[in-house]
Amino acid sequence: MNKSLNTKRVESGERIALLVLLILFVFSLITKFFTLPYSSLILTQSQVNAINSGDLFVQISLSIILAYIFLFKKNKNMYYPLTRNLLLLTYLIFLTLTLIYSVDKNITIRRIILLYIIISFGLFLLSIDNDIEYLFRIIYKFTKIYLVITLIGLLRNIFIFKLPAWFIPFSNFGASHRDGEIFAIGLIVTIGIFMKSNKSERNLLFPIILLLVFLLLTGSRTSLIGFFISSLYLIWKLESIGKSTKFILIFTLAVFVLSAYYILPAQSKENIIREDSIDTLTGRIPLWYTLVYGINQNALWGTGFGAFWTVERRETIQFLVGWPAPAAHNGFLEVYLNTGLIGLFFVISLLINVWYKSKFLQRDNSIIAKSLLLYIIIQNLTQGSFQYLRIYVEVVFIWLMIFILLRRNNDNFNNNYIL
Repeated sequence: MNKSLNTKRVESGERIALLVLLILFVFSLITKFFTLPYSSLILTQSQVNAINSGDLFVQISLSIILAYIFLFKKNKNMYYPLTRNLLLLTYLIFLTLTLIYSVDKNITIRRIILLYIIISFGLFLLSIDNDIEYLFRIIYKFTKIYLVITLIGLLRNIFIFKLPAWFIPFSNFGASHRDGEIFAIGLIVTIGIFMKSNKSERNLLFPIILLLVFLLLTGSRTSLIGFFISSLYLIWKLESIGKSTKFILIFTLAVFVLSAYYILPAQSKENIIREDSIDTLTGRIPLWYTLVYGINQNALWGTGFGAFWTVERRETIQFLVGWPAPAAHNGFLEVYLNTGLIGLFFVISLLINVWYKSKFLQRDNSIIAKSLLLYIIIQNLTQGSFQYLRIYVEVVFIWLMIFILLRRNNDNFNNNYIL
């Protein structure tokens, strides 16, 4: 294939992927805006309608982009790769079948539609470039876009609303674990690219420092811990640098994190430490106990894909735990609540499968992919959900699965797809 044509094809795919991520990002803002403040998270009907409208906004927007790809572009072999991994295919079929017994069929069918849309875009990216470096490049570019949005939000609040410089509402929607996820995932990928790059690409050092600062300012403990463990694994395993350099990098990273912490303002430190809540993990342990033992549901197959958090259950859980929990705050428990032990078996099996099959990638790419997977697992211990689909970390996990489980055996190949 002509080199310029191939470059155009790849760059156009990147633009579409970034557009998809930005649409999901806007939907995340819509959801968060209409569910604040958390002190009154028993959602009114207008708030539920707003969230449903957000669902519809995402589905229509992304469906239009998919229709554009199918109707006006040539892509004959976009879906057949699903047959390359029967475990993933069976899991998707199982999630679809939960619609039969779901306690809230409207939520389940919206979740199923969104799942297949996100998978479709993952397969679309795979059909453009089989190399997982393509996915890393998209993540890195989205991180840069998000950094610009963050900086605009910071300047806006400093110079217009005269808020303290250390407070970063990220364009008026608040620092949170979602922002921490974007910064942490972007950091892992950027550090990986930085360490395996040639000298001409060493200008990544400044974005790394900026991402570290913003990650600290989010106060997301899970993202900080997940990033630190994943980055240690990444630095130690990559072979592009010697052991002495690895020790220096690890020491420098530790010194930077500690130094940055000590110069943080008091509120940011309190967000990270919160000593009064460590014994219950900020109320998570009582919540988990209530969800497992205090709510009646079918343990084998759950309540249906995405169907657990009905308005009635939210009211019951808030009454039992004393605070309005918007989710299980544990991805594995969320899977169990929605799809039972069967769904949990599939998710754990897929995690093992992705970790094992990542060894067939080029070694440095394999290490970066495993570092990302390690972060995703840690994040899901106290925050995310493998099935929520509204959060950045879940979308990255789905696309990571597609690029590892469904790729061709050779990294470099061309197909007949032309944008």
